[in-house]
This record gives sequence, structure tokens and C-alpha cells, in this order.
Amino acid sequence: MQILIIAEKPSVAERIASSFGNASKLMDGKASYFEINLKENHHDYARIFFKQA
Repeated sequence: MQILIIAEKPSVAERIASSFGNASKLMDGKASYFEINLKENHHDYARIFFKQA
């Protein structure tokens, strides 16, 4: 699977990529869904939902 991440700042893209990497390790075929919430100064600035087919 390939995922393209487009973000305004490289640091945001790196955090998203890191979250996907961590989540994929947790999924290992058992989970079919996960959500990533990125926060900065206690405010959500990105919510990503991923569903495994």
C-alpha cells in the first residue's frame, strides 16, 4: 500500500507518516479501522480515518 501525504509543513507530514507507521504495526490484520488525531497547542488540526479493506 502506498499513501501520499501532502501537508503545508514537512513536520506535519512527518508526524502523519509516523502515525501511519505506528498504526499499521498495531493493525497486523486484526483491526480494520483506526483514526489519527494530530494536535497542536491543544487544538485538532488534522483528523485522519483509515479503513482497511
